[in-house]
Amino acid sequence: VGAALLTAVAVDECDVLSALLPTATPQHVHSALRAAIRGKRQVLVGMLVRHDTVPLSEADVEYAVQYGRTASVMAVCRALERRAPRASTLLSAARARDAAQLG
Repeated sequence: VGAALLTAVAVDECDVLSALLPTATPQHVHSALRAAIRGKRQVLVGMLVRHDTVPLSEADVEYAVQYGRTASVMAVCRALERRAPRASTLLSAARARDAAQLG
């Protein structure tokens, strides 16, 4: 299932990813999330962070900041925020960083 998830992310296949998620382990979902962030697959990042079994941490926010787009950072932060209050601070910092880059 793990390899199939990564393949679905690589070819941007939402339907395949949706079909595989119910049988995937949390570690497989987490690996797919990181691949989606790195591959700039915004829709897939959104799908994966909403999956309840994916383990999220501040390290995932940092990974998204380093390798992903702003939308990925925000998606990971929002998902983490639902699970941990500290994410609000991280989300504010990401928004401030984006504003500084634009202005």
